[in-house]
Amino acid sequence: MQYKNFIYSGLLLVLVLPLQVFGSKITFYEHAPSLSRPGACGRKFIYDNYVSINAYQFDGNREKYCGACVKVVYKDKYIVGRVNDRCESDKEIDDGCVYGQIDIAPSMMDHFLGSRANTKRVGTIDAEWSFVSCDEYGKTESDGGSLKYHHFHHHHYYHHLSNRKHFY
Repeated sequence: MQYKNFIYSGLLLVLVLPLQVFGSKITFYEHAPSLSRPGACGRKFIYDNYVSINAYQFDGNREKYCGACVKVVYKDKYIVGRVNDRCESDKEIDDGCVYGQIDIAPSMMDHFLGSRANTKRVGTIDAEWSFVSCDEYGKTESDGGSLKYHHFHHHHYYHHLSNRKHFY
């Protein structure tokens, strides 16, 4: 009976909670997290596909966002990374992140632009991003489409969230 209630609760969450999609300028940063120089989330959160979330969303929500997975969609491609850092706000530094903005690993940007030379030349893209299940971490696609229309395996996503006791 408890399992049945869990299924109904998960279904209710899927139907009630909207998928939040952010459209923003996305930049890259080359300071890859390491044990000697981890991001704002600390040494436990070191990933190849790293993502830095803006200070407006991150501050006060560190436990909620550290390690969370983010799917970034640009044109006909997507890639999934994990949050490990905080992007300083536009009020803290010139060129800082505004609400809804993220910075991503250069290798993630290379996926969209085809090469490191293009990444360095272009620097910023207008893309969409959203939190997804970490079952998706590291996945890429050349025909990702818009986040607004992409299927996100809701059961795994909300099961993952219920285990972390956080809701995005």
